[in-house]
This record gives sequence, C-alpha cells and structure tokens, in this order.
Amino acid sequence: MRLAVMSIPRFRIGAIVLLLFALVALASPLVGTVPLFVALLLVGCGVLATWWALEWPVAMLIGTYALLAPADSLLIIGGGGATLTRFVAFAAIFGLSIALIADRSPRALPRVALAWFVVLGWMIASVLWATNQSMAIQKVEQIGLAVLVFELVALVRSTRIDLRIIVAANVVSSSIIAAYALVVHPVEAQLGADRVVLKTATGRADPNDLAAGLILAFALCIAAATSNERGWWRIAGAALSLLLFVAILATGSRGGLLAALLVVLWIAIRARRRIVAGLFVVAAAAISMLQGDVWQRFIGDETGAGRSDIWKVGVAAFRQHWLIGSGIGTFPDAYNSVYLSVPHHFYINWSRPAHDLFVQSFTELGIVGGILVLTAWWFQFRQLSSIGRKDPDLWLRVGLEAATLGYFVAALFIDVLDVKQTWMIPILIVVVANIRSQEAAGRLAPAPSG
Repeated sequence: MRLAVMSIPRFRIGAIVLLLFALVALASPLVGTVPLFVALLLVGCGVLATWWALEWPVAMLIGTYALLAPADSLLIIGGGGATLTRFVAFAAIFGLSIALIADRSPRALPRVALAWFVVLGWMIASVLWATNQSMAIQKVEQIGLAVLVFELVALVRSTRIDLRIIVAANVVSSSIIAAYALVVHPVEAQLGADRVVLKTATGRADPNDLAAGLILAFALCIAAATSNERGWWRIAGAALSLLLFVAILATGSRGGLLAALLVVLWIAIRARRRIVAGLFVVAAAAISMLQGDVWQRFIGDETGAGRSDIWKVGVAAFRQHWLIGSGIGTFPDAYNSVYLSVPHHFYINWSRPAHDLFVQSFTELGIVGGILVLTAWWFQFRQLSSIGRKDPDLWLRVGLEAATLGYFVAALFIDVLDVKQTWMIPILIVVVANIRSQEAAGRLAPAPSG
C-alpha cells in the first residue's frame, strides 16, 4: 500500500524529526565508543527505514515481520526473552495505525479477522476469572500482540507488490532456516541421534516447533510448483519445497510429517496441475520412507513422548473448568490441580504445556472459547473459497488452505497460539482477500462522466 493521501511530506518530515531525537537520545551513551561515521550510518539507516515504512507500510513492516517470524526463536535479545520480531511487531502496529488513520476510506474486517478478534476478546475476558491472573495476562500480551498486527493488516489496503514481498520474505526466511538446520545443528542424545535441534540463546528450540514453522512456506512452494505461473517460479517452488520437506523430516516431528503429507495431499486434490501434484505425493511418500526414523517414532512410542498422559490430565482439568475455562495461559496451573488424580504410564512432571490445540483451548477457554477458536480456524480455511478453478489466484487459495490444514494438524501436537509464525497464515489470507476486494470494487466503480 502506497500512502498517496500523504502527498504533502509534512507528516513524514515530522516523524523523521521525532525519530532523530529518539536516535540521539538512545545513542548518547555510545558517544565515544563507536566511530562517528558508524553512528551517522546507523542514524541514516533508521531515517531511511522510517521513510520507507511510512511510504509502504505493509511491504516494509509486514515484509520484515514475515522475514523474521520463522527465525523468531533464534532472535532473542537480552536476558528477558524478548525477540527482535517482537520489536518489529510494535513498529508494525505503529506504522499500520498511522496508515489506517491516513487512509480514510471505509474498511470492513474480513470474516476471519472478525472471528479471531472475538477469540481475542474472550481471551482478555478470561483474565477476570483466571486461576492464575499473572499467567493469563502474560499470555494475553503474547497472543494479543500478534493478533493486533493481523487485525491491522486486515484493515489496511494492500497491493500485489505487498503480497509478493510478504510471500517471498517468508519463503526465503523459512528456506534459510531449513538449510541452516540441516547443515549446522547440534544434536542432543535425549531427542534421538538423528533429530535436528536448533540452539537458541535460552537453550534449544523444540524440533516440533521448527517443523510446524516450515509448513506455510512448504505449502506455498508446492502450490507455486503446481500453478500456471511462469516456469522459473514453478522450478523455484519445487526445489525449495524439497529442501523444506527434508528439513521437516529431519526434525523427527510426527506432527510435522503428518502436516506436510496433508499439505501435499490437499494440493494434489485441489491444484490445477494435478499430474504434477501427484508426482509430489509420490516423491513425498518415497522420501519419507527413505528417512524412516519418523515412522519408527509412530510405531515405537505409544504414548507420544508422554503427550497421551498430558492429554488425560488435560481432560480431567477441562471437566473442572468446562464452561468458561480456567483462563487463557493457565493450562499448567489447571494441569497441576488434577495431576495427582490421574494415573500415568510414567512420570510426566508438573506444569506441562497442553501440546494440543483442543486440550489447551477447551481447558483454558471452556466450551464457549473452544468453539470460538475452532470457528476462527474454519473461517480462516474458508476465507478464500470464492476463488474459482480458472482464477489466476487459485494457487494462493490452494496453498493457504493447505497451510491452514497442515498447521491445524501440527497444532494437535504442540502449542501454537503464541507463536508468531502461526499468524503469518491468516495475515497472508487477509492480504489476498483485501487485494481481491479492492480489484473487484475497481471493476464495479462507474466510469468517469464526460
């Protein structure tokens, strides 16, 4: 989106002046510690980035967010656990809010954005009756920040250029993370000798989270490879999808494997080039059989690394909070309250996360909130259903539907609502929906008279 309504640069000049004052204030402790040209270069980059962000807010801010989201666990800054992506999210909220104020044309929330907004409202309300309010407030802050970015993207006008930049940023970043994981990955014996594990500033990243984070890019690459786009785009999609699938397999994540296979299957059913998509199904099955360690985990671990016992405890906790839930983010607290009353196959420890979207949502938010969450997922899956088989945007619809389905399957094994990559799928969906609604409105607009 280019802010044509800001043709007079006074607003941007004012923002730049404020930024300069802020940069001077922040850089004052560094005076004498870095060369002057370095300080001037940093200030210049900050000014230039701010100007671009005001000129192209969706492409610049959300493109950066999409670039960082897959690598979020590797971008921790300081000892508090905050990541660089979090600060970009705050910048995106600020920049998109300005864009929304400057663009005074009326905008309506797409159905999926409205559904997730209602879910966030119920999460916030659940803080009032949460069994542990500090846990609930912390979780609302984490999820609310990502949802707010998503809601603002849904309201701000986007362009095809914005869409291409966001897609490219997420695919490139995910591919780099996949390659990095395959080439440089410290292995820990407790997870198995053949499982990719990424080291972070606070320990190690969960390989299941890594696998789930690659699903969106994997779905987009497969969809691009089976589309009617230019040949080089299909070739790039095929090559990168192979890299991403091998990385997902290397994590040893059962949820990630099921999600990836569902992505390929859905695209094979829905894509325009079904023969090509069928070849991907055969290739995915063959590659997964060659790397048989993941399938062995299905056979050799009946309890799902303790998940089945965690889910049993979660069901017992749900029975105590079945109507309105124990409060967002309080599953570990509700889990502890019934832990000793549920028999276990082995010791699964206290204060465990739910590792399942159903168990977490229905325990923390009750039947009311759980149904709201599932409804939002359904609207997310169906938001682009108006795109027909002969539409040039079919590959986007198929890819994002596949990503939603695959990520939903992955969410049955891990906790995803506070993961930033989770919200990149609905962000791309509303960007596509907004672009199409603007193009439809332009076609229906009356021609100028005279």
